Amino acid sequence: MEGAIGQARTDTGYVRDLFDNYASYFDAHLTGKLGYRLPEDMRKAVEKAAPGRRFAAALDLGCGTGLVAERFAGLYGAIDGIDLSPKMIEAARAKGLYRTLSTGDLAEILATTPGPYDLVIAADTMIYVGDVEPSLARLGTIMPPGGLFALSIELMEGDGFAMQASARYAHSKAYVERLVVRHGFVLLGFTDVPVRLENNLPLPGSIALLSRPG
Repeated sequence: MEGAIGQARTDTGYVRDLFDNYASYFDAHLTGKLGYRLPEDMRKAVEKAAPGRRFAAALDLGCGTGLVAERFAGLYGAIDGIDLSPKMIEAARAKGLYRTLSTGDLAEILATTPGPYDLVIAADTMIYVGDVEPSLARLGTIMPPGGLFALSIELMEGDGFAMQASARYAHSKAYVERLVVRHGFVLLGFTDVPVRLENNLPLPGSIALLSRPG
């Protein structure tokens, strides 16, 4: 955490080790004790924006153990996942839902990911990335017209993004709005939801739904 203060990105070694140690009880702890419902909420946002649509290929950024692939079942023809933690990838692979799974730094893998993906989901991922812009810029080149990108953020006031006491990043809506314009996306809207429980209280967050103009 100390190393990340004032920087745009969390130390990837810290995040990898954190989730390697968390993998064996991740699903039960996150969805049970922490009240995590983001994948379900993100599916609702996508279905509201594109009722009845089935996506050809989805990309799950920070796939973890595969909760997104489970909750979005039926909306995609195929889904690929990326995660920094090898043990999380092992857990996701065991579920047998992903076409491909890649382990490593998100920006580095995205740089060589060919696509196309008409649905991209980043559930509780950008809180460990900080600077969303490199990922968004790359997605702009591998998503076809009409493609949807759903991402969640922990909310902060003002503009930009900042490290929190939790060692996670929070982002402002203004920051997301600025990047959307800069990289040729269209903002379909924000859906404010609690991202999880923090000290037994709902942690304010939001789902941003972006589209590639067609």
